[in-house]
Amino acid sequence: LRFLKTIPPDEHKNYVFSYSFRFRSDCGKTLSLLHRNRYALSDIHRHPLVSFGVLSKIEHFKTIAPVIQTIERIVEDDTTQENTLVFKKTYFLEKETCLFTKREKELLTFLADGLSSKEIADRLFVSEYTVINHRRHMILKSHCHNVAELISYASRKGMINTFAN
Repeated sequence: LRFLKTIPPDEHKNYVFSYSFRFRSDCGKTLSLLHRNRYALSDIHRHPLVSFGVLSKIEHFKTIAPVIQTIERIVEDDTTQENTLVFKKTYFLEKETCLFTKREKELLTFLADGLSSKEIADRLFVSEYTVINHRRHMILKSHCHNVAELISYASRKGMINTFAN
């Protein structure tokens, strides 16, 4: 709704809103779902009045842990339709203490010590690209913007001790 208030009401129909989520059914089975909807009509105050949506089971594609929310702008002409991603956010719902894997926590310690990706890769006997991917995933999971913010976040949450000798 916050996004819809930023665009004219007659433009609402040109966007598709999606989010994935998981829930546990009464019988204990976890289902992965994708919800996509499009607003067909909004009032002059930019409140949606008519929406069309589709809910799909997606566990055959991937079992997802995070909730992924997207907004796509649709541009259509007589023969084609093009979707352009205008917003994406990933929400990790796990408890913060288990937000990172054991390997990611190990990598965090090296980052806090000021080691470069190459130096970390050499110590862990992995590719530098593996280290870069771990770092990118940790930044995404924690909603940080850079490594300095990631280290500060991890220190505040007690995941690493940045003041160790």
